[in-house]
Amino acid sequence: AGTNQPFLHDSWILLIWIFGFICVYIVVAIFTKDSVSDFSEIEPALSKFINERQRMQQELKIARDVQMSFLPAHIPIIPGLDIASRCIPALNVGGDYYDFVKIAPKKIGVVIGDVSGKGTRAAFYMTLVKGFLKALSRTVYSPAELLKELNLLFFENAKRDAFISMAYGVFDTENNSLVMARSGHNPVILYQNNTKEIRVIKTEGLALGLEKGMLFNKMMQYEKIEINCFDIILFYTYGLT
Repeated sequence: AGTNQPFLHDSWILLIWIFGFICVYIVVAIFTKDSVSDFSEIEPALSKFINERQRMQQELKIARDVQMSFLPAHIPIIPGLDIASRCIPALNVGGDYYDFVKIAPKKIGVVIGDVSGKGTRAAFYMTLVKGFLKALSRTVYSPAELLKELNLLFFENAKRDAFISMAYGVFDTENNSLVMARSGHNPVILYQNNTKEIRVIKTEGLALGLEKGMLFNKMMQYEKIEINCFDIILFYTYGLT
């Protein structure tokens, strides 16, 4: 058993607040009635804003479709490797990039990169680098040497405020090996099934586009890693962390 006095008290307070708000609104409306504009005057500007926003959204959608079309449409089939991949841009378009390079029946390159910045500008540079990499991979098989050539091309064709982090590895299932090189990108993570240990592969390297070549080439390192059955190798961008 109890009393309903607290409930009635709270109800009166709520009514007082509502009544006070209505009074304030009426007073403001009375004293500002002369400043209220004719809505027909702002309709053209509002319509223009809405149309411009719709146009930009449509352009971003097209840019996103183009960007996603440059990512691998299918997972390559290489005997001895089980491959999975996924890319989800933080915005409509972004600078994350990954690809596969078929080198030989039992040898495949895996590349992952992240362009500085976001949006259409990052997507443009991503597309540019993809073209360079596809062309270079036909004749340059060493990950370290390929990144050196890629850096020179990107440096000569991009603005100085743009750079790209990248990791490139070549899997050789005939010799059970992975040759890795990085350009300022996230370390590659290796789970070794035979020892049940996790290893972080952190070869040295400068991001693409920060320096023309002398320092970049000097810092570039590569590493050859033995891989065994049921090992797991993870390439990723910082969005995952």
